[in-house]
Amino acid sequence: MQVVLSSGRIEHINTRMEGAVLDYLGQPAVFSFASLPVDARLIHPRVPAAAGLPGRTERFHLCASGGQPASVVMDGAHFPFDLEAVLREFNDDAEPAAPCVAMVGIGLDKDAEKLLSVLSGHASQCIVTELPEPFRSVPCKALKRIDETRAAPVMTHASMSAAIDIAMTHAENVGTTRVALMFRLVLRELILAQV
Repeated sequence: MQVVLSSGRIEHINTRMEGAVLDYLGQPAVFSFASLPVDARLIHPRVPAAAGLPGRTERFHLCASGGQPASVVMDGAHFPFDLEAVLREFNDDAEPAAPCVAMVGIGLDKDAEKLLSVLSGHASQCIVTELPEPFRSVPCKALKRIDETRAAPVMTHASMSAAIDIAMTHAENVGTTRVALMFRLVLRELILAQV
């Protein structure tokens, strides 16, 4: 079985993947509790819109102090190809399409140079912060050294709450209403508590 899932919105790609799995599981004539064959037809048409997962291309609005609301996407993209897909879709959704402001924390186990390279191609500004304990992240000093070769400037701030404020203020100053927060899913509640 070969499944090509490279085009379309992320939620539709995920739904096609779910359908491919159901089709595969149904090959040996497996039936559901309702005696229906197990295949992609079991996925209701409204599933893509309703199947959002917390911290996975999760969208909401934030308002900087006294400013206009910003459209925010939060995702835990861990690899350059994931990060590129999320940022491309988020930027393409803008009218007109435009780069966002991105705020990230990069774990020590990630390829910081490649992630920053992706960010420089999709963000007008990148604000990098360090992850709180017990998470281990690439220190801001090391990221600043990597930044010297990037097209989009990288700002670093060790405090996550200060970095969020900087991202929101920068978005407002450059006239964008779009901010991407790219962090591990386990930090979702901590981040939302700080905004």
